[in-house]
Amino acid sequence: MSDAAHHPRHIVVGIDGSRGALNAAAWAAEVAALHRVPLRLLFVHDPSEGGRRGEAHHGEHERQRAQDAHMHLTEAAEVARHVAASGPTRPGTTEIRMEMRAGTSFTALLEAADAAELLVLGARSDSSSAPASLVTTAALIARSACPVAVVRPGFRRTGGSIVTGVRSDGEPDVLHYAFRHAQLSGTVLRAVHSVATGPNSSIPDLTAGSDEARDRLDAWLAPERGRFPEVVVDPITTEAPADEVLVRYSSSAELLIVGRGVPAAPRGMLGRTATGVLMRATCPVIFAGPHRRLRYAGK
Repeated sequence: MSDAAHHPRHIVVGIDGSRGALNAAAWAAEVAALHRVPLRLLFVHDPSEGGRRGEAHHGEHERQRAQDAHMHLTEAAEVARHVAASGPTRPGTTEIRMEMRAGTSFTALLEAADAAELLVLGARSDSSSAPASLVTTAALIARSACPVAVVRPGFRRTGGSIVTGVRSDGEPDVLHYAFRHAQLSGTVLRAVHSVATGPNSSIPDLTAGSDEARDRLDAWLAPERGRFPEVVVDPITTEAPADEVLVRYSSSAELLIVGRGVPAAPRGMLGRTATGVLMRATCPVIFAGPHRRLRYAGK
């Protein structure tokens, strides 16, 4: 049984033996070291896979599955420990735990997210499973009780800024999360707001360069600037759709932090910006709010 309940602040990484999962473990190790929280590597196996077997064959199958899971978890742990040991913040002090759980990956990861501060998933690179994997990842992002990070295969650190999208309602929880992360990492925060509006929007049309657009963005940023005065902020207004702009910035950004959807959307659905970023962003992305309370952002 997992001891996650005794460690309410931890990061969970889904491990499945793929290269994407190893990338996710490496990235998560850096974040865990930065935020000084334990890292939990979770491998989920579905007992229903493989169909009905005779008792002898079933036992052999389960032993092989356990060996494979241990191998994948050990490999991910070694990667995570190497990253944690070479990190700039308290090197080598990150607690790394391994766990194997029976069930479906979707359900087990959602359950793990209930007690986690961040759920980290590796995006698959193989084209054959990409569409199905994307749908499953989107559903996990939308339904998770905590923020969800998606790490692309082969990502490289750019030394760039953290980029966050600022919606027309300001999304104070997401902004707080972004400011907190920028403070801990000592990184410039680029806050992007698109003045583009849909046909049913109640927000009046603005020009990106207008004083009103800039003043509105400054007003949304003001509370967090007051809480985190040391964070350097680069406010940007644009007339292009938010998802297009954020995807463009992702090529040089260290991290994107965006909201999961609109408050009125049914639970389990992502908004347009989150969907576009999930499909096309090239750097790691953290999807936060608004369905559940943000815990990982700090107090």
